[in-house]
Amino acid sequence: MIASRACQCQRTATLARSTSGPHVIASPNAEAVIRIPALLLVASLLITGCQNVRSIHAFIPDSAATNEDQLLGRWVGLGTKDSTLMTLVRRGPRGYMLSVGERASVAWLDARFARVGGKLLLDLRHTDSAGLGPETDDMMITTHMLVMIEHSKDRLLVRTLDDTRLTAALEGGRIRLSYTELGGDLILTGTTDELWGRARDLSAPDFWDDPTDELKLHRLASP
Repeated sequence: MIASRACQCQRTATLARSTSGPHVIASPNAEAVIRIPALLLVASLLITGCQNVRSIHAFIPDSAATNEDQLLGRWVGLGTKDSTLMTLVRRGPRGYMLSVGERASVAWLDARFARVGGKLLLDLRHTDSAGLGPETDDMMITTHMLVMIEHSKDRLLVRTLDDTRLTAALEGGRIRLSYTELGGDLILTGTTDELWGRARDLSAPDFWDDPTDELKLHRLASP
């Protein structure tokens, strides 16, 4: 299942390094290559399809990161009996790592939480820890993804950004951030400071999809 999703979700696209405007469409002469890793979201990439909103830079700065140790442990989706296992562990004072999958088929993600207006946001990207991240080269840019977490006792809801509604807000000026569209994905190109400055706007309820059953998680007991 994981290999199948990898084929369906992998993207290779070019991004023009232009400062002529907030919305830059890639050109044939673009200089940078973005390879969007196929496993860069919790269950929605592995099970329900591709997450279509990504960022070149982190959504959450180090200074805003929060401790969310109540979420440590193993989680699994409610949808089917073969739902993918996810495990959250500590990495540093306010950082975390999230493993998705089991045994030989595991993706390791760096995870950073922050709270905005009472909402819990989570920034995810493939880890840069030696031996755990994907193979990289000089032309690879690892992108970030933003999800919203709703926590109640031993249950989690994971919401993903809706690219259609967010694109409309960007085009209409409701949210002012630089972006481009590549291979069907919406790529935010603003700096971390710019993204964090719009975090309250991005956390508005109308930009987030309702979770599928696979993104409704329950905690597993310790083995």
